[in-house]
Amino acid sequence: MLSTLQRLDHPDILCILACCTFSSKHNLISPFLASGTLRDFLEREKPAALSQSGFFAMIAGLASAIWALHVFVLDDTKPSRNGHHQDLRHDNVLFDGERFILADFGLSSIKSMSQSTKTPFKGRKGYCQAPECVDLGHPYQEHQITPAADIFALGCIIADLTVYLVRGQSGLKEFRDSRNFHMAPMSYFLYHKGGKPNDAVSIIMGEISDSASSKSIHTVIHLCFNPALTLLRPCLVGPEIYFSWQA
Repeated sequence: MLSTLQRLDHPDILCILACCTFSSKHNLISPFLASGTLRDFLEREKPAALSQSGFFAMIAGLASAIWALHVFVLDDTKPSRNGHHQDLRHDNVLFDGERFILADFGLSSIKSMSQSTKTPFKGRKGYCQAPECVDLGHPYQEHQITPAADIFALGCIIADLTVYLVRGQSGLKEFRDSRNFHMAPMSYFLYHKGGKPNDAVSIIMGEISDSASSKSIHTVIHLCFNPALTLLRPCLVGPEIYFSWQA
């Protein structure tokens, strides 16, 4: 997986410098990124020097990295493999001060173009899992998923980054808390409620869209949501993101 990823040589995919085995444990060596993860970034106050255009450029870079993983164009212009991260969330995206870097491919898969892209759901942490990953409540049941689940997770990340850009760290915490709901025997902070939208997401994203003085913010929100602000099922089909308007 990692040796194949290295062939992509993408600026927003974590570079592996070397590997070694110590005490029977395999270790990967990558560049040190002092700024930490996307979660660390969002827990700090918004950098004063970071412009809105710079913010959206970093989001575009992360989207490009996910496209590169999914489509895998290597030696020519034709896709050669299907990739799937399977655990896309705030802890698995790093920040180097200028870019968001896609990382942690421990649950990822790469298959030939002839193989089915379906794989068992594995990424059980964080709040970015898509509705098709599991049946919530009781009985809790996990399902097979496709790379489309990565795109749902990307939409969740973009939603958080947009709230952070407009309302700062405190507004992002309010957004997270508003998503809380209980479905026995668990409480969740997901961006959906199983087979239904999480209304808290629609309300806050709608408020930001309605009050946005920036056309870019308004456009980004509607890139992830339809006019009714229901999370969409987007599909990465090229170096740009195209969204299929499916509920």
